[in-house]
Amino acid sequence: MSRLTLLGVAAGVVSLVATRSPAFAQSQAAIAEKANDEGKKLMFAKKFDEAAEQFKNAAQRTNEPKYFFNLCTAYYQGGRFPEANTACKNVKNSNPSAEQSQKADTLLAKITEQATAQNISLDGGGGGGGDPTGPDGTDPTGTDPTHEPTTTTDPTTGVVTTTPPTGNPTGPSTVKPVVGAKPTESLFEATKPDNRYTWTLGAELFGGAGTIGSNQRFGTTSAGFRLKGDYLLNEAHRFGAQGYLQYTSFTQGANAQSGASPLTIVDVGAALYKDLCPPAAERLCLTPLVGVHLALMNPDDQMADGTQTFNYTAVGGRAELGAHIALGHRNEHVISVALGANAYTKALSTPNDTTSTGGTLTAADVNLDKGGVAAYLSVGYTYRFNTPLGRAAVVTLE
Repeated sequence: MSRLTLLGVAAGVVSLVATRSPAFAQSQAAIAEKANDEGKKLMFAKKFDEAAEQFKNAAQRTNEPKYFFNLCTAYYQGGRFPEANTACKNVKNSNPSAEQSQKADTLLAKITEQATAQNISLDGGGGGGGDPTGPDGTDPTGTDPTHEPTTTTDPTTGVVTTTPPTGNPTGPSTVKPVVGAKPTESLFEATKPDNRYTWTLGAELFGGAGTIGSNQRFGTTSAGFRLKGDYLLNEAHRFGAQGYLQYTSFTQGANAQSGASPLTIVDVGAALYKDLCPPAAERLCLTPLVGVHLALMNPDDQMADGTQTFNYTAVGGRAELGAHIALGHRNEHVISVALGANAYTKALSTPNDTTSTGGTLTAADVNLDKGGVAAYLSVGYTYRFNTPLGRAAVVTLE
């Protein structure tokens, strides 16, 4: 054996060892994960074909079930149901976890449903959806490339006749994957961590100080909690609306002669806000907010059968500047801190609008004939949803 041959064999052995080494496998896994992350970003941008190429790249490198599942999802959302069907079956054949197997079954059912509705065959990538190919993958109207012209000779006249091959003279059509109409329903949760969402639910605790009412009947310290829900009206400009319900309690006032007592207020309100999220800090947003609310007030000495009556009604406003830090793989968990203020008018509606001589205390009698304002500091937690309001995601990307 020559030296060149020995060198060639040695190089082949070294190459084989290198490709089987842990370092090589690790590099392939890292490349696959990077391609998978890029694919999820493309899914969020609704570029399903481009996303499928990234997921396919990842699956070919490591053969992991999660990459096949993401590939199946991308094909499904792009209307490529036969290919989606194959990818989801590859999930089942690549040692998936119980959760991955269940998710693949869910998606396979959706694929079958869409393909049946659109008359698309899931076998062989053809047979429906306007695809001209036959069951063997060839165009039955095109020219058979193996068919040669036939030549015949008339035995009487000796005239030679050549018959061209039958079919479309332009040649066979190119077989393309069957692509149906893209499903209008998005089954997956977007995973790009960029502070985008559809709606939220959250709660906040707040406390502060201010004045409300007249004659120092109510104290200057307040505290309470707020339940809220946001809906993003304009994703591009991060502009949204918030509905909220807040409970505030003012301490007892300092003027005993005025009948000092605590004051409880329940506000039902709506607000507009805008998220300001710097590109350099994708998990952080500053959010200015302004809102209005209907305030139901109750001096705590006003009771009926042992319960508070909230017979005094005012209107108010809320202004706030919040800072939000998002956590989680898609920024779904949000911790917030905010500085704000609640303002109130005097009581505009009282029990039956009668005077105290008629047995019912007026706004002046309970010192709610004057409005007020209370500043606060709040802390809270919010969970973000990025699916249509009222519907959870059918599947989540891996």
